[in-house]
Amino acid sequence: RQQLGYAIFYDEMGISGWGWGYEQPQDSYGGVLFTSEEAGFLTEIDIGIRSAPVALQIFVYNSFSNNTPGDLVLSKDIYVESTGWHSENIDSIEVQLNSDFFVCVKINDSYAISYDNNSDLSGRSFISDNGINYNDNISNYGNVNIRSKISYINELNSESIINNPNDYKLYTAYPNPAKDELMIDIELD
Repeated sequence: RQQLGYAIFYDEMGISGWGWGYEQPQDSYGGVLFTSEEAGFLTEIDIGIRSAPVALQIFVYNSFSNNTPGDLVLSKDIYVESTGWHSENIDSIEVQLNSDFFVCVKINDSYAISYDNNSDLSGRSFISDNGINYNDNISNYGNVNIRSKISYINELNSESIINNPNDYKLYTAYPNPAKDELMIDIELD
């Protein structure tokens, strides 16, 4: 099967059960700075959920510099009913080769931000209590469980993947009186 995209992730060991945040439920933001390996379209975000059910928000920014996200390009409210990995399809966002983008989640819960504390530290995970100013303290302990899928083609643009025929022939249909079916032969060139 032809590969249609690739995943970007830094939390190699996945969900560990560890959570970053506060003992009492309150808004917690956790994010990951991604760098695209090839040009394409960001079409899906995977989030590690350690406590459910939970309502959360996903934010995608076009850059991240000096511990501050760039311009907001997408926000989405979702509700997740079970723990584990949750995949969320999003409206396609174009990304260029080697470009940075920042994906974060806002969750109001105790120790809300799931992270992997067993893999190599990537230095790409950030936390915040206000969603504006982030710090990389979590990067000393692990990698936030957020992953991105980049598609090579815009999945919403079907013209790029459908070959329209140059010519067609529709043959006469002959019903079969013994069966409740009709066979129609079509030839596409």
